[in-house]
Amino acid sequence: MLLSHPAGHAQADSGEAHVVIGSVEQKAHFFALDLPHSDACYVRAYPAATTEAFPFVYRAAFSEAE
Repeated sequence: MLLSHPAGHAQADSGEAHVVIGSVEQKAHFFALDLPHSDACYVRAYPAATTEAFPFVYRAAFSEAE
């Protein structure tokens, strides 16, 4: 049996990671979107997880996926 994913289905997740930017270790918040039908993915990191960032992340993910 093959694993199949219908077009239009997506998986999203968010989390935190420690990153080094300019020799400074800091915490970054990230958003990841996976489109398994096409094997496309989108990941973006932000300095803070805020309510204002949430709609921006989704808009950016779908506008760059086109």
